[in-house]
Amino acid sequence: MAAFTKSSINLTNHSNEKDRIGALRKTELLATVSEPVLMDLASRAIVRHLRAGEVLFSEDNEATRLYIVVEGELRCVRRNAKGREQVLSTEHAGAVLAAVPVFAGGRFYMTTIADTRSTILCIESQEILNLCN
Repeated sequence: MAAFTKSSINLTNHSNEKDRIGALRKTELLATVSEPVLMDLASRAIVRHLRAGEVLFSEDNEATRLYIVVEGELRCVRRNAKGREQVLSTEHAGAVLAAVPVFAGGRFYMTTIADTRSTILCIESQEILNLCN
């Protein structure tokens, strides 16, 4: 997924819709979506702030939201039967998380943990699936 290095977007749940649209537009998944559709998604997105070490979502939980990394660094991991952590990827601003289970209608196949203070846009799965219809 496309990424941008440092985000100057400071989002809160009361953020300017233009800032939210900018964050959505910077993803590969939504880069070519029309402005009216992005405006609608932006108005429905929830902003979540994570502290370092906080879990965004856990492996095997139902995938009910798509996540857009606005700023920060997150580590995507799986644990083996012995509890050892395997790092699958490190994600930064512009990354889209949970796209596969959202589109496939399943569960998270990994746990995602903030390595730094991070800002995430959360969009309900059904909102994303409605785009495809």
